[in-house]
Amino acid sequence: MTADSSEPNEDRSVRGSTARDQFWRLARLAGRPRWWFAAIAGNSALGGAAQAAVLLVIARVAAALTVETEDISGSVGPFAATSLTPGQLILIAFGLVGIYLVTEIITAYLSARLTAATSQAVRHEVLTRHAAAPWSVKARFEGSALVQLVTSNTSNAVALMGNVATLLAALATFATLLVSAIVINPQAALAIIVGVLCLLAVTFPFARVAKRQSRFATRLNRAFAAEVQAVTMLGREIQVFGVQDQSIAGAADLNERQSRLLFRKRLVNMLSSSLFRVAALVLIVVLLGVMNAVGPGNAASLAAVALILLRSVSAGQSLQAAYHQVIDKVPWIEQLEADLEMLDQKPMQDSVGTIALPGRADDPVAVRLDRVSFAYPDGPEVLSEISFDVSPGESIGIVGPSGAGKSSLAQLVLGLQRPSSGSIIVNDARLEAVDPTDWAQHVAYLPQESTLLSTSIAENIRFFRSWVTDADVFAAAEAAAIGDEIRRWEHGFDTQPGTLGSQISGGQRQRIAIARALAGRPGLLVLDEPTSALDVQVEQAITTMLHTLHGTATMLIIAHRLSTLVNCDRIAVLDNGRLTALGTPGQLGDLTRYFGDTEPAAGAGAGAGADADA
Repeated sequence: MTADSSEPNEDRSVRGSTARDQFWRLARLAGRPRWWFAAIAGNSALGGAAQAAVLLVIARVAAALTVETEDISGSVGPFAATSLTPGQLILIAFGLVGIYLVTEIITAYLSARLTAATSQAVRHEVLTRHAAAPWSVKARFEGSALVQLVTSNTSNAVALMGNVATLLAALATFATLLVSAIVINPQAALAIIVGVLCLLAVTFPFARVAKRQSRFATRLNRAFAAEVQAVTMLGREIQVFGVQDQSIAGAADLNERQSRLLFRKRLVNMLSSSLFRVAALVLIVVLLGVMNAVGPGNAASLAAVALILLRSVSAGQSLQAAYHQVIDKVPWIEQLEADLEMLDQKPMQDSVGTIALPGRADDPVAVRLDRVSFAYPDGPEVLSEISFDVSPGESIGIVGPSGAGKSSLAQLVLGLQRPSSGSIIVNDARLEAVDPTDWAQHVAYLPQESTLLSTSIAENIRFFRSWVTDADVFAAAEAAAIGDEIRRWEHGFDTQPGTLGSQISGGQRQRIAIARALAGRPGLLVLDEPTSALDVQVEQAITTMLHTLHGTATMLIIAHRLSTLVNCDRIAVLDNGRLTALGTPGQLGDLTRYFGDTEPAAGAGAGAGADADA
């Protein structure tokens, strides 16, 4: 577990869509059409107008109080003064502040609803697409990537929507304040508006740097998550071999690179904000110079413009900060979009079948492999020209050295992968033509590594299948030689086994997984070394169970132990992706030669080949 020491290409980007396109797709995903954002912008514009009106009243009253008079005749820009006293105008100002407060509350409500809806929608979309994706796609999708999608990427999607709402609000406020200043005193306002726009333009180039660094950060973050996941999953072996320091070298390298990147991002952001603040102070000094040059004749008008433009600088700073935050989040959305598109990919041959198999789901299934070959995408061929028949209720043991293709064959029969060539026939129907939902009720699978859910033992055995009754759960537990043991636990079948089954032994997890496979009463049962992690006594009980099931279900048993083959009618030997022998235990003779990384004995395949052809 070592990280690639080379720096990823920071100029690489996700092609095919603009940031705006990605944002609107995200908005539609959250169920918030364009009018929702228009409402935020319109409401903020109203708030900006209220602020401008308050500042205008403040400037006019301040000018009147400065000359110690109740007379506020004259005009401020195009607005003619009224006979209202300063006290009356102050009351009006309070009313305008109230309007501004209402607009702020509405904007906060809209933004909060927007971000909450985005979080729920994105996570639901990720989980739904992942659940619907074929196994050929899921197998290429790292677990750490899925975790990042529903955590980091979702959080950044939520932040992006909030930042866009802030950006729209700041932009609407900024524009409204500038328009108000122009209406009051066009000459002074336009001169300073040019300065404000230049001020914003100076800081925007920093956004390009920030976006490039953020894109780099998303890739580093995913690589770091994968390293941490690997260290976590291999924690026991790492502890036993005493390689704790060495095991984190890859993660430590990525962590150091992330630290350097964080430093650069933080430096760019702070320099951009500092430059904006410094330039804003310069603009204020320029504003004072303009007021001094014009003289006191238009004091009220210039004061109003000054106050509005100072508030505009604050709104502009919010606009600039929101813009940089949006740019910072765009690469996360690019990664989110790319992963969702990956989950949507369907291999050309993965058309969904519609045929329902005749008979009951627990009827033994007939299986025929006709010249089946298989290769993983961009990988070498792992199975070549495999042909044999399995009769309903027959038990077939599958043996061979590591890498012979045993697990790949199991995936093909289960329908998790599709053959590169050839066909698999189940009950006289091509497997790819069978409805996957219907096929799922006919089959069950026991992997070599058993994983439990963080729920009760009963629900672990039921495993989301609503048609599995409590009676089925209890019967399956008995058949897996775990029922009596579960009943002795304090909470019985309501016991929580902990995260991934961490609170119970490996043998108990294995037997619960066996019960899970049996609970649905499958017509085809595929087992990958069902007696691994079991002691001799329990192994005997499982062997007895397999003997009891014999004839009631078709079984394919991937065997890593000779004892597992006791109940098999025939044994298929795989080596280097080819079927080299097939026959009864008596026909194959000494079975020990088929275990381990050794070639089958010379001549074994010849006799078996004839049996297979028969």
